Amino acid sequence: MSAERLPIAVIGLSGRFPDAPTEVRFWDNLATGHDAIRQVDDAMIEARRGPDGELPPNYVPMGSFLEGTEWFDHNLFGLSARDAKLMDPQQRLFVEDSWAAIEDAGYDPVRLGERVAVYTGGGPSRHVLDALDHFGHDGGTLFEVVATGSTQAMAMRVSHLFGFTGESVHLYTACSTSLVAVDLACRALAEGRADVALAGGTALWLPQGEGWDYIEGMVQSADGRCRPFDAAASGTVWGNGVGVVVLKPLAAAQRDGDRIRAVIRGSFHNNDGGAGKHSFAAPSADGQADAIASAWAEAGLDPATASFVEAHGTGTVVGDPLEVEGLHRVFGRGRGPGTVALGSVKGNIGHLDPAAGVASLVKTVLALEHRQIPPTVHFREANPRLDFAQGPFHVNAALLPWEPAPGAPRRAGINSFGVGGANCHVIVDEAPARAPSEASPRPLQPIVLAARTEGALQQMAAQLADHLEAHPDVPLADVAYTRALGRRALPVRGAVVAADAPDAVRRLRAGVTAHAVGRHGVVQLFPGQGAQAVGMARGLYAAEASFREDLDDCAALLEEPLGLDLRDLLVPADGAEAEAEAALARTEITQPALFAVCFALQRLWASFGVAPAAAVGHSVGELVAACVAGVFTPGDALHLLVERGRAIARQPPGRMLAVALPERQAAELVGGADDLALAAVNGPAQCVLCGPADAVERVAATLTAAGVAATVLRTSHAFHHPRAMAEAADAFADAVRSVPRQAPSLPVVSNVTGTWLTAAQATDPAYWAEHLRSPVRWHDGLRTLRDAGHRLLLEVGPGRVLSGLLAGDPSRPAREVWLPSLPHRRAGSDHEALLGSLAGAWARGVPVDWAAVFAGERRHRVALPGYPFEKAWCALYAPGEELALVKKALGAQRLGYGGEPPTREPAAPADVVPDRPDGCGPFVPCETETEATIASLFARALGVARVGAADDLFDLGAQSLMVVGVTNHLRGAFGVNVSPAQVFDNPTVRALARLVDDFRGTE
Repeated sequence: MSAERLPIAVIGLSGRFPDAPTEVRFWDNLATGHDAIRQVDDAMIEARRGPDGELPPNYVPMGSFLEGTEWFDHNLFGLSARDAKLMDPQQRLFVEDSWAAIEDAGYDPVRLGERVAVYTGGGPSRHVLDALDHFGHDGGTLFEVVATGSTQAMAMRVSHLFGFTGESVHLYTACSTSLVAVDLACRALAEGRADVALAGGTALWLPQGEGWDYIEGMVQSADGRCRPFDAAASGTVWGNGVGVVVLKPLAAAQRDGDRIRAVIRGSFHNNDGGAGKHSFAAPSADGQADAIASAWAEAGLDPATASFVEAHGTGTVVGDPLEVEGLHRVFGRGRGPGTVALGSVKGNIGHLDPAAGVASLVKTVLALEHRQIPPTVHFREANPRLDFAQGPFHVNAALLPWEPAPGAPRRAGINSFGVGGANCHVIVDEAPARAPSEASPRPLQPIVLAARTEGALQQMAAQLADHLEAHPDVPLADVAYTRALGRRALPVRGAVVAADAPDAVRRLRAGVTAHAVGRHGVVQLFPGQGAQAVGMARGLYAAEASFREDLDDCAALLEEPLGLDLRDLLVPADGAEAEAEAALARTEITQPALFAVCFALQRLWASFGVAPAAAVGHSVGELVAACVAGVFTPGDALHLLVERGRAIARQPPGRMLAVALPERQAAELVGGADDLALAAVNGPAQCVLCGPADAVERVAATLTAAGVAATVLRTSHAFHHPRAMAEAADAFADAVRSVPRQAPSLPVVSNVTGTWLTAAQATDPAYWAEHLRSPVRWHDGLRTLRDAGHRLLLEVGPGRVLSGLLAGDPSRPAREVWLPSLPHRRAGSDHEALLGSLAGAWARGVPVDWAAVFAGERRHRVALPGYPFEKAWCALYAPGEELALVKKALGAQRLGYGGEPPTREPAAPADVVPDRPDGCGPFVPCETETEATIASLFARALGVARVGAADDLFDLGAQSLMVVGVTNHLRGAFGVNVSPAQVFDNPTVRALARLVDDFRGTE
């Protein structure tokens, strides 16, 4: 094979075809031989009757229809209702199916590739004329419709909406358009001009459902059926549909764990030219044979390795025999009749004109996946002009197992030929076997969901639950991976954490809590002594490589000064728990052990892409915060923690006393008992005292007798007589002087002051001495964070000690969120806490690097339900007006060229016009006639029911081209010449009204 014809993987697809809104339904229809061509509605038939009440003598009341073409989720794509109506319906179809195809590939459009190219084709359309008739013929609207609303803008529209920077090409080669688009996409990928490509096409004849007048010798069928290769064939049936495929070089797709649905091994397109043709529209066996042979030659493959050909197969008297003649010339005569199956999807859905080729490709990919060749609908007896006895082909009339040619994979050729002589042939292989993804090291998986609205989010959860119930064998880690990396991170989010598919189904069906994305910066909180527990973070140590490596590094640094391996305390052997607990209770071990776990946890969060906006630590936790901020290196911080613990351990042991008192009363109590010290202010009515055990017990008894809640914390840490702490503080200051120190690269709240730690304090040994013996002003620190607008607090350490301090705090803001990293004293799964908080932070708008979350695992992108579009009516006509449009078109035909002068279509009824766009502010009534007129103008321009005086034209969804139309309407309504620049400067109804009144010389 030549280097430029690298194999190209089909990694995603989407299609909507007659009677087949999904690929599953499409395959069912193909497999069962379903004919989607049906009779038009009786009302449409009646509309065709002439003045005498008679139908045309050769009228064929049949059609191939596509449902729901008037509906479009314009809000999802950031388009106003007016913009959506200006767009040709084929554009809308292609935009939605491009999104669906990319999701089928397991990707978010933003992360599909560095250079994504788009190749599209669309059918004829009168939408430009209808849109001008509906919106008016001013210059601004004309430019909008022609430049951005027509089918010619289809490729560029997708690239604009999805942020693609590769080639954006719209083409037209008649019936071969979408397969030529596939060929161009494959060549761009093979030549390195794109990393990923979308290719496909649309066909939509509006209004649908008219039927046709049969004319002998023309291409349309006499009986309303398309019968490819059959003796009774009399022509084709025009159909409607859309198809999109996502393409990527095979090697890159395999590297990235993509879902490879099929492989394009070669493709080629050419033109007949004029020689030997009777007319421009006539097909040519010579030109078709050349395209077919060239595709196989470029691929370096023998046509004898094909076992199926999906033909153009229009069912026309001239076309089918010439196509078979071209195939015989390439695949050879005398090869043994019946060795290659021949089929055509047009018997099922009709001829989709520019979308015909991609419909054939989608059919072939599905057939390869199911390893079955669908029947060719309506084939009973071969057309005697086809001469099948001279070649290897047979037309299958039943669903057959797909048996590959000897020594070859299942392989197919696909033909598509167009009026004017554009011929295309594509060679497709079944997908190579994919090695299974590996088992996840995590016992639980985060399943994240994101939608534009809460309704869509809940529907998404229900669809995913149904899918997992139907496919319980899909690895849940692959589901989590695809959901996290393969879906757009929209603003309404939710998540569940589950162990397996049945667990995920239960949690999804129980309801997903929806969160609106905010501008949240995470504050990381590091707990102090008392949070530690034997076995803390055991689950993370076993499953998270990043956490394990950092904890191992800390353990190695501590082994000599502590005389033990820290991991023996955190992951003790069976039967060694009691010994580990006793060792971990010693202050000189507690503090460095707690630091090691908190630091490794923080690094794990950082590896997930979660960066803190600020940090605060409780007591010894402030040294972790200082280390994260770059004041100390991890090694120096551990050295300081060892020295700090030793300095404290040399003091006589004591106790802590938690009291339900405001700081002022607690301070008075300390003043009356000079052997006690105020250790922490944790809340507006929560304080901690410390001192010798006997003093603490005595004060506790007194307070309890007085009805004040007082709890002695009967732990074995050494909290001491305040005067004795001076020696420990001096020793710790000396240790700080011995290590390098730098200013904080991250905002840190000080325990000593309760406000932001300054650069001078962070590097001053005296500050750290004061830190050791001063009360922890925790409540003041939280108030500092709240005053700065922080509402998302992440506890980076074992348990939920810090969040527990705020339980019942009346000053706690209603929307403040606390997230843990680990369960409290192992009362639950490490991963349930960690991943639940990771998903919870993401759901609230915190950026998460999901690729890093799954780094080191061999994960696959898998098939999952697509986005549940919430569609609005976006047709130029109101529901039920299709018949009126048909009558109008027929009337124009009867009157001859030109017909009646165009008239404005009736406005859509209020129940299909949105009241106000999403996200606009409260409605402010208009106060003047000028304001009311401009508000009405804005409403008509944007396709909404109500616009208020304070509404901003651009906040409502306007774009620059619309401004031209607005200025024209202002000129017509008020007789003033307002420039587009002045509209930009005065975008609200009220501001623009003032400007207009100024122009008119009124108040």
